[in-house]
This record gives sequence, C-alpha cells and structure tokens, in this order.
Amino acid sequence: MENTHPCPHCGQPITAGTIICPYCQSSVVTSTEGQAWVPPVVDSRGVGPDAKRRRTLVAWGLLTANAAAAALIGLGFWLNHINGAAAGILISSDFLLVPLVMGLITAFFWRGLGLTTTEYFLYSLLNSGLGMVSAGVFMGEGVICLIIVSPLLICFVFLGALGGRWLFQFSNNRLNLSLVPLALTFLALDVFSPHHYENAVSDRVLIHAPPSQVWTHLAAVPVIGEKPGFWLFQMGLPYPVQSVVSGHGVGASRRCVFSQGRVFEERIVEWQPGRRLTFDITRQPRDPEILGHARVRRGQFLLQDNGDGTTTLTGTSWYELYVYPSWYYDLWARSIARQVHIRVMDHIKTVCEQGRAKAD
Repeated sequence: MENTHPCPHCGQPITAGTIICPYCQSSVVTSTEGQAWVPPVVDSRGVGPDAKRRRTLVAWGLLTANAAAAALIGLGFWLNHINGAAAGILISSDFLLVPLVMGLITAFFWRGLGLTTTEYFLYSLLNSGLGMVSAGVFMGEGVICLIIVSPLLICFVFLGALGGRWLFQFSNNRLNLSLVPLALTFLALDVFSPHHYENAVSDRVLIHAPPSQVWTHLAAVPVIGEKPGFWLFQMGLPYPVQSVVSGHGVGASRRCVFSQGRVFEERIVEWQPGRRLTFDITRQPRDPEILGHARVRRGQFLLQDNGDGTTTLTGTSWYELYVYPSWYYDLWARSIARQVHIRVMDHIKTVCEQGRAKAD
C-alpha cells in the first residue's frame, strides 16, 4: 500500500517523496535527497497548518480588497463633491481603477501560495461578487444595474489579480509602493475631468396603415398586454405598458406608464397630426435601476407617408448618462432604449393593422 500523506498546502493526499503536488502545483519536499520525508502535523480533518494559512490569506485578501474599494469610491465621491459635480455620477475609476486595485491587493496577499490561474479566476469571481453585494447593500444599486456592471467588474478584478501575480514575484518594494500614488493620481484626474455624455437612438417600423390611422394611437398608446421578450425586462427592468394624455396639442401632459407602477411624466412640445409628435420628459420615476445613472430628456415619433397606404414610423429617444465609462454603458443604454421603442411601436403596428383588417 502506498505511503501517502496530506499536502501541507492544500491537504490533498500525495505519495511520500513527491516533489510537486499534482493538485496545487506547490513544492512539498525541500529536504536533501535520501532524507526521510516527515508528514506535517494535521488536525482531525487532515488539514495541515499551511492549508489553514492559505485559507486565511485568501480571506484577508478578499476582505482587504473590498475595504480598499469602499475607501477609493468614498474618496471619489468626496472629490466629486469638492469639484461641484452632480450628485450620483459614477466615474470610470469606479469601474476600471477600483477593480484593478482590488485584484492587485488580492494578488499581494496570495503571493507565494502557489495558486493556479483557474484558482485566481474563481477567487476573482468571489471578490467581484462580494463587491456587488456591498454595492447593493450600501449604495442601493438594483439587481439589473449589478447584472450590467458584472462583466466589467469581473474582467478588471481578474486582470488586476493576474497583473499583481506577475508584479509581486519581483519583490520590488519601491515599485510596489509607487502603485499607490499612481492610483490616486489617476483617480484625481478622472474626478476633475469633464463628465457629460448624451446620445440619441432611433428605430423604424413599417405599418400597413395610413398616417391618419397611426396618429390616433401615438399620443395615447393602448394597453400593451403582451409579455416582454427582452431578457432584462424579464429579469425585472420596468417596461412600457401604456401611455395616456390629458389633452391635445402643444403643452398637453402625457404619462408613459411602465410596469411596476413606474411613470414618466411628459409635456408635449410638438403636435403635428399625421406627421410629428415630440414630448419632453419632465419627471422620471425614482427607480433603483434608473435613479442617478441616466436621464431621458426627450422622445419623438415621426410619421412618413409612403404613398401606398403604409406608414414608416420612427421613434427617437434622447438621453444623458451619469455613469462612466460611457463607451461601455451606452451599449446597454442603446439596447434598452431600442427595446422600449420596439415594444411600443410593434404594439401600435399590431393595433393599426388589426383595425384596418376589420374595416376591410
């Protein structure tokens, strides 16, 4: 029967005389050739002191990384306040620099533990998860927001951990310490840089009905009873279900009702029957998935008479983002805006075409 003992690093059974543990890839024999191999002292579960040390350092790395993240985000909010920036703006450093620092800190604690790349990735997932839970609890972020940020957070936490694993193998304290002022400088530059981003997104649909018929369903969109197909709507992001108006013409109030009782208050600024309907959003719902991160400024419907009994309906939304990097979050904002357009305009198309079919 083979003489086996638990690895002092991971606790897995290995054969006496093994030089590299096949499970954790750590060195387990440091004695000279021919010297008897002495198994480490283990507890009742067969786990040695090195395995306990490994778990302790992994845990300390995760906790310290998240504490540092909270400190950096808090510092960014304070600097934003000094700079007079609008409350609620989340800058690029919150989603690029902070995750990188989180990864670097864990790598510092985990150096010398012999972790594999797969273990670094799994622990980075756990690190990211702790960060997102903290954001949900202490910053009031909604589930959809956390889903949206998760790819960016996981990617940069893992990159920071891998970069730290490479960097800390050189044991260059001067180089390591230089990372602190470098990170703070990047944060300060980001905070005091201008932050303003707005965009517009448009979508079109062909409706087999004349503009006069389509117009009757624009200002007051009938109740949309169909279940949403977009996966974020299914996950809980509010989606449009109806719109109502208090009157006709410029200055009239319009209410766009979303699921969960969320309402966008609007005021009509252009009223051209059969051609154009434009409205400004005067108040948007205080929803954790929307609050502080974006503001929809204006919406518009354009009707084009195609001369053959059909109408091309174009829906456009103008919005501002208060969360950065804009190149990443605008991908999500455009996708969500398009899904709102498609849900509303497809319903108008269905109502108009069904009405025309009955008339025929």
